[in-house]
Amino acid sequence: MGQSPSKRVRSTLGAWPEFGTTCDATFSDLLSPSSDHLRPYQLHHASSLLHSSLLLAIPLVARFAPSPPSQFQVDSTYRRVRESKPTEDGLKRDEFRLFALELFGAAIVEGMGAAVARRVPLGAAAIAGVGMVARAPVGLVGNVVGVYVLGVVATTVYLGC
Repeated sequence: MGQSPSKRVRSTLGAWPEFGTTCDATFSDLLSPSSDHLRPYQLHHASSLLHSSLLLAIPLVARFAPSPPSQFQVDSTYRRVRESKPTEDGLKRDEFRLFALELFGAAIVEGMGAAVARRVPLGAAAIAGVGMVARAPVGLVGNVVGVYVLGVVATTVYLGC
């Protein structure tokens, strides 16, 4: 079996060299001289800076995550990343990269889901309309719509269209 869409997006995003260098540059820019980690209150600003850099460098971000992450998305991703070490405050360089990968991976998967939701109703309506004109059996039209939906999902999620 293949990977889930979210794992596939995260592995694709993490493989871009621009992603790693942009994460490191953003981390270094926001790091205070007296600390080796970013504090939670800095993460929303860091995510916005990272988004503006990734928007130009990575087509997946430009297409499926055109707006920067919200404070809610940043906070929930931070909590997910920090579950393993809840006593520490802030993120070190490697943890920040994992945080960014989780944050932007989830945003891209959400954007892909929205793209699927925009494509499916129009195509399903067209298939149903052709089925009505051709007077095809209802079960056949339903099966064709189901195959169409699966094809749109596979194309959008796995090929990144």
